[in-house]
This record gives sequence, C-alpha cells and structure tokens, in this order.
Amino acid sequence: MMTIDQLAAEVWLTPRTIRSYHTRGLLQPPNRIGRTPYYDLPHLNRMRTVALLQGRGLSLETICALLDPDGVIGKFILPERTIDQVLRADPSLVRPLIDSGVLLPRPDGAFGVRGARAVLAARVASRPDAPLTEVLHVLAGSVTAIAPLADELLSRVGAELLRLVPGGVSHREELLDLVVEALRVGLQTMATPTP
Repeated sequence: MMTIDQLAAEVWLTPRTIRSYHTRGLLQPPNRIGRTPYYDLPHLNRMRTVALLQGRGLSLETICALLDPDGVIGKFILPERTIDQVLRADPSLVRPLIDSGVLLPRPDGAFGVRGARAVLAARVASRPDAPLTEVLHVLAGSVTAIAPLADELLSRVGAELLRLVPGGVSHREELLDLVVEALRVGLQTMATPTP
C-alpha cells in the first residue's frame, strides 16, 4: 500500500498529476482506509503503462481509449438514459441482466452496463437494426451460457502463469484482463481463415 506521495515518487509524477488522472478516467480511485487513500500494485502498474504510452507520443485521450475501450464505446452507443428507457419499457430484463453480470446496479439507483464492446458484438450478432431490448436479451443469454466455463478458464490460465512466471499474476483483475484478451485473440484466430 502506498500513499499518493509514494505513488507519485515511484512514477516520477506529482500528486496533482495523479489526481488529474483520476478525473480523466486513466486511474481507478484509490482504496480508502478511514479517510486516507492508498494505492496498490494495480495502480502502480497502470501508471507505469500510462507513462510508457505517453513516452511513445500518445495523448492522454488516446491512452484512455486504449486502456478503457468499453468506457469510450459506452459513451457513444449506451448513454445512461437509453438503458433506463429500455429497462422501464421491459422490466423483465432487469433480473436476467443483473444475474448475468451485464447490468451493474449503482449506489445511486441507476444502472450501468459492463462491457460496451459485448453489447456492440451482441447487436452485430443478432442483427444490426435490432432494438436494444433484443440485443440485451441476446447478451444476457450469451453470458449465462459461457459463465460455467469462466472458472475453468481462470484456473487454466492462472496455472500456466504460475508455470511460466514466478509468482504469477498478483491480482485477480490482471488475471481477468489476460484471460479476456487471450480468449479474444484465440477466438479471432479460429474465426479468421488462413491463406
């Protein structure tokens, strides 16, 4: 655990810059113990990634889009009011979407959608002109169908990491990111015909 001053010193930035990265969506909020914010290894790794990409000439907006594509896509295809309208029109969607993990209830009573890229893929897979209600039904069904395989995937990739990298991945979120991206690449490879 690090304070903001320790994190800033570790990545050669100022605490003010670290705070600005929070507001830009480049860094997750710190963990709080009482009133004191603390940062951990995922925060440090994220800041190192941002610094690396900045050093290669990318703008902060571009870095944000690269590191959080769902957030950027979601702003364009899933404005919050659209989700609220769909859920009001078809309340039967709420429970399956929450159970499948597609819909995330927020403390303020509103809902957010996890995985805007998944919503976009469900739209294309069903039909491009499908109403959002139909798309969300397709996505909830798809997530429910694949959920039993998730533990197996996490276990296998985690075991492979332990075999190849001493200590493996230190945080579950990093393992989840790796599994998602490895699965995406694997499926794209299978779907792409070889010349």
